[in-house]
Amino acid sequence: MRIPRLFWRRVLVGLAIVAGIGAVAFLTRDRWTAGLTSRTAGSQATEERRAPLEDAKVLKLPAQARQNLKLVSKPVKLQAYWRNIVVPGAIVDRPGLSDRGITAPAVGVVSQVHAFPGDTVKPGDRLFTL
Repeated sequence: MRIPRLFWRRVLVGLAIVAGIGAVAFLTRDRWTAGLTSRTAGSQATEERRAPLEDAKVLKLPAQARQNLKLVSKPVKLQAYWRNIVVPGAIVDRPGLSDRGITAPAVGVVSQVHAFPGDTVKPGDRLFTL
């Protein structure tokens, strides 16, 4: 029994894909292995890198400046925050399930659609049922 060439081509393409994925994983291991390490070790390292809070600079405004700027300070409290975003897109009716009317020379009501745009139909196949 002889194995066809197409089988060997598929095997070689599959091995090439697996080798490519392995190479990409090896070359980018610094990025994805950081997420696998424990969170506590990472948080301790970032705390060591931060500058101490003693170097923080505070701007002190006199009462007259606060009145001129109409500043009001209140204690911070937790509350819900809503934000609206704009997402580009278009609303499209599903094929065969829309409420758009279509004129036809025959009188009747379409009760079922058998073929949708993009489907391959053969001569004599049903397209719809009246």
